[in-house]
Amino acid sequence: MLKQVITFKIEGMKCAGCSNHLEKELNNFNGVIKATVNLATEKSTVEFDAEKITTEDLILKIVDSGFKGIVLSDDIFKKSEDKNDNKDLKRLIWSVLFSAPLLLNMILELFFGHGKVPILGNGFVQMILATPVQFIIGAPFYQDAFKMFKAKSTNMNTLIAIGTSAAYFYSVYNLFVVSHSLSYYFETSAILITFIILGKLLEQTAKRKTTMAITKLLNLQPNTAMVIRDDTEIEIPIELIGNGEIIVIYPGTKIPVDGKVIEGFTTINESMLTGESMPVEKSKNDLVYSGTLNNTGNIKIKAEKIGKDTLLAQIVKSVETAQNDKAPIQRFADKISSIFVPTVLVIAGLTFLGWFVASDFNVEKSLMNMIAVLVIACPCALGLATPTAIMVGTGKGAEYGILYKNGEVLENLQKIQAMVFDKTGTITKGIPEVKKVVAIQTFSETDILSYAMSLEQKSEHPLAKAIVEYGRGNNIEIKAVTAFESFSGLGLKGVVDNKDILIGTKVLLKNFDIDIDEYKKIIEDLELEAYTVVLIAEHKKLVGLIALSDTIKEEAVKIVTALKKLNIETWLLTGDNKNAAQAVARAVGIQRVMSEVLPSDKMTVIEEIKEHKFVGMVGDGINDAPALVKADIGIAMGNGTDIAIESADITLLNGNLNNIIIAMSLSKKTFGVIKRNLFFALVYNIIGIPIAALGFLSPMLAGTAMALSSISVLLSSLALNKKEFKVN
Repeated sequence: MLKQVITFKIEGMKCAGCSNHLEKELNNFNGVIKATVNLATEKSTVEFDAEKITTEDLILKIVDSGFKGIVLSDDIFKKSEDKNDNKDLKRLIWSVLFSAPLLLNMILELFFGHGKVPILGNGFVQMILATPVQFIIGAPFYQDAFKMFKAKSTNMNTLIAIGTSAAYFYSVYNLFVVSHSLSYYFETSAILITFIILGKLLEQTAKRKTTMAITKLLNLQPNTAMVIRDDTEIEIPIELIGNGEIIVIYPGTKIPVDGKVIEGFTTINESMLTGESMPVEKSKNDLVYSGTLNNTGNIKIKAEKIGKDTLLAQIVKSVETAQNDKAPIQRFADKISSIFVPTVLVIAGLTFLGWFVASDFNVEKSLMNMIAVLVIACPCALGLATPTAIMVGTGKGAEYGILYKNGEVLENLQKIQAMVFDKTGTITKGIPEVKKVVAIQTFSETDILSYAMSLEQKSEHPLAKAIVEYGRGNNIEIKAVTAFESFSGLGLKGVVDNKDILIGTKVLLKNFDIDIDEYKKIIEDLELEAYTVVLIAEHKKLVGLIALSDTIKEEAVKIVTALKKLNIETWLLTGDNKNAAQAVARAVGIQRVMSEVLPSDKMTVIEEIKEHKFVGMVGDGINDAPALVKADIGIAMGNGTDIAIESADITLLNGNLNNIIIAMSLSKKTFGVIKRNLFFALVYNIIGIPIAALGFLSPMLAGTAMALSSISVLLSSLALNKKEFKVN
């Protein structure tokens, strides 16, 4: 199997019935592994077996289902144009022009009776005005209803086409067959179509606001950049920048690519990435990111990541993915939506028959009530309830530097009962420093540091980097290493100056039968002071100790306290020694500690906690990746490794622990909005349809209510944008 994932822009979806029908058709298509269709974003993401079907096959399947599928460009920053708005606005203007006289006549008849403007009451004049609205301006309703009929499905436009056609053709019948009749309902069909087009325009305007987060992110990247070619500065479109090019960044301009400073000093506003308003100082060898704003100085940078590879592009992609995804609660709405339109058609038919009998065979009354039922029914409100809230919620999260992998994560985050923290780089700043060097036997501190540096230079571990940096600061020589071996989570081994050197934890030395009992008290005393102690042995003997400490993050106590208030159990899971781990846990108030845990065993610990609790895991290192995947919700610090971020369900771009509480609060608020949206969408239909069926609503009022139901759901979701989130 050759798995591929592709995203389509879907044209022609009008309501939840459309998106559910297309999703069902795609998922039943041989070769498709999983397909999701999002009404709010008008996109479909399809995972398929490229050995069985092609992209062209999927496009044809979308067409056969009654829609149009366009493969989205790889250029994530390509601005899309919405041409439908202009079309719909023109349709609305023409519809208003033809419908206004009919509406005026209806008002005059209502208040003054017949005859005030005789020409407007003439059946032939009314038909001339209503016909272009019904069949030219309203043509898309018929076309869409017919496409759905051919695909053996129904949608909102099916209801609109049937309802307005009933009013129009009944009026034609009265005009030509019952020539003396004054009962014409041309205004009903024309004004209904006008209201529906107006409602759709308002809905599209509101829907666009739910994607403002993406729009803002896309607008962060500048259009041009000043590059140096042949010793000359030239301005070029950013699409033409190549990896390795030298770019000049002036004060007040945005950085176009991810790169490294090679010359100059400045401060940069990185709030769009991290949510932190304080400018960050940048000088030679520091990394800078696309979309951030250069504040003060001139710098030159070397382009390292361009286009879709930049961090900004990855953020945009992450937010888009989350917005296109469906939360589990959406399945409930989808089930209702899938049977909604057929059910409404049955209710409308029963309404007509019931009133026909109850009103002594009054066709007009029966017909108007049937039309009201058809028009007031609104599957759109159900279809938009969940995705619009997720779109706003994930966009709001991006403002705080919080990236959710998908809608399911946003929904489930509020369920966490236990939060497990890694220590180094998560609870602590991850920048340990050497505090003490203890030489034993005949070795000097210089010897100990030289042996340690020589081996540790081959490691990426924060402790290794701290030892190497400390040694270089003291001008200690790094020597050649042979027979190098690494023991994951334990330490290193190699030959330095013809000596077998071992450096690492107590467990590692014990595994090599090295006795440390004589120095056990010294080691424990250092550990009780929250030092991490690295042991150095030579030829089966302990010859030195290096004690390092790491600063606890300022917000660590605050976040643990906040989690306790939410009755969430806190754990510290670390490969560090027991005493140091306990000291850090006590300092921040963490309840449970698992220390000296190997990277391979962290996942096992998470599995054990999961047996009793819904668990979240917070980490930053490569060794945390398996545990992040195994946890119900994995949370990666954005300043951590790429693999940790890729493994996690949530990424905190600025590495600020406070954002965990903000992410949980946002999850709770978003899910609350979803439940409120679904409740009102259901209540609207449960109450509205019977009221229409009982004859208490005119078709025009029903059409207005239908349009307002979708808009109200959108406005409810947009209210999330006004909320501020913080840790108390």
